[in-house]
Amino acid sequence: MKDIEGVSGRSVLAAWLAGLVLLAATAASAAHVSIDPLFTRAGLHWQFEVALNVQLEPTEDIRAFNVAVHYDPSVVSFADVEIGDPILGNQLELTGPSRFTEYVAQGGCCGYASVTIFDTIEESDSVARALELDAIESSQADQFTLATLRFYADEMETSEIVPQVYGLSGLDGQLLPTTSEGLMLYSEDEVPLGGGSGGGDEVFITTEMPEPQSALLFSVAIAAGAWRARRRRS
Repeated sequence: MKDIEGVSGRSVLAAWLAGLVLLAATAASAAHVSIDPLFTRAGLHWQFEVALNVQLEPTEDIRAFNVAVHYDPSVVSFADVEIGDPILGNQLELTGPSRFTEYVAQGGCCGYASVTIFDTIEESDSVARALELDAIESSQADQFTLATLRFYADEMETSEIVPQVYGLSGLDGQLLPTTSEGLMLYSEDEVPLGGGSGGGDEVFITTEMPEPQSALLFSVAIAAGAWRARRRRS
């Protein structure tokens, strides 16, 4: 291999390969934030829910998060958000919700709207903070829902709902490396051709709503199976 300014080609190749190995190791150990649907179909002009989920390494825990969820306001409109896991509870508030600051803000830029969700331990009470950090370290789950967001499907159009992670803070206050994945919305007569920049799952906007019994089955099946199936694939 040809030398480059006194550095052998083998050295350059070795450095490049080492960089790839380091990048792969970083990606493998990164926390993963995803937008996952609770239903595979969303009725036009009806409300639907998506979960903002996180998967952590077994050695990792988080004391705070700051995530924006971007969406196209010409296709869907934001209804509300509920912070915490619907089954496990808020995994950042294991000793009491009064010790946390929750913040939800709406904004937008460049044709997209966003919902920013922020949850962190209040710094004013050092004793309570220490107790909460101990509880998080001993009891926080490796996979859980940060928040459930509700939207209305306003148009039969293609759109994305994509998370942007501003920060997941570890117990030491340092930001964890993260990856993220969103979902695509399609109208019922569209066939996906590979998804959008968010990757991930798909929801079809339909003019027909599933019957209540079917909707419940959809919710249970998606919440209990689809996310775990994705984890197995990754």
